[in-house]
Amino acid sequence: MRRLMSRTFAVAGLVALALTGCAGHNNTGPGIIPEDRTVLKVDNQSFNDMRIYVIQGGQRIRVGTANGKNESSFKLPKSVISGYTTIRVQAVPIGANGSSVSQEIAITPGDELSLRITP
Repeated sequence: MRRLMSRTFAVAGLVALALTGCAGHNNTGPGIIPEDRTVLKVDNQSFNDMRIYVIQGGQRIRVGTANGKNESSFKLPKSVISGYTTIRVQAVPIGANGSSVSQEIAITPGDELSLRITP
């Protein structure tokens, strides 16, 4: 049985974050443990390229660069998402001032985060 959760977060009018996850796992057969991939999908609608970071437990980890006017997908490191945890996502424009940080998000392995960066 699969459960789908959806939450929306907004940060300073720049970043909107939606969390959707599946609580169930696909039945891959006896003795096979599926790999829980936690993915961050970024829809950067801004012209600026953005450095994307995950902040967990006071540690800021760069997950990649989201190019302007493009969609990107990043697999989050297992060291960050190991069981139920809370994170924040930060978007920092390259070649411009400022940054945006989301509020805390509860996440478990296998969840999918969708981040929209507005112009």
